[in-house]
Amino acid sequence: MSNPQSPASVPTRLLYELGNATLQDKLQGRTFTYDVDSFFQVNLEVFDQALARIKEHFSDQAELVDMYAGTGSIGLSVASRGVDLIELDPATVAMARVNADASDLDVTVVETAGEKALDYITSQKPIIFDPPRSGLHDKVIARTLEAKPPRIAYLSCNPATQASDLVHLTEAYKITYFEAFNFFPHTPHIETLAILELKSE
Repeated sequence: MSNPQSPASVPTRLLYELGNATLQDKLQGRTFTYDVDSFFQVNLEVFDQALARIKEHFSDQAELVDMYAGTGSIGLSVASRGVDLIELDPATVAMARVNADASDLDVTVVETAGEKALDYITSQKPIIFDPPRSGLHDKVIARTLEAKPPRIAYLSCNPATQASDLVHLTEAYKITYFEAFNFFPHTPHIETLAILELKSE
């Protein structure tokens, strides 16, 4: 972890309230900036392993959509040319913009809820889902089944809601890879990664 810094694009309100409160860490060779108001994974070693798995399955995808993108750590680590980052929380969006500006990718950062960004779910771009514990919004599932992105990576902090969502998604997709990650050792909490491919008609 490097020394804290204060990117110029961090909102003045955050710097006024918190002082110099930004941190940096590396994932998949990229440096990510975040602060105490934004969300960032705490177990970097395990998170980096999960990112490597997603990257393996998305290596042939130059552009993608990262829904529930947080600071952009997944999408920016996996995409090779461009990514749309969809995130609701304003403080986290601010950090996503800092990370987008620092990247060499063509990045669009959209501050809105996933269910209000349905137009970004298309048949042209694969999509990454990393939703909150409540899982995917019903409108996101419905739009995904309608638009049929070619590939999905679904990383979940709640295997129960992920399983419920996968029941619906497997109407049009097949699960080609699944792995559990022990993000929080000595606790009952794990995260699970599912890779889904669109079924052939």
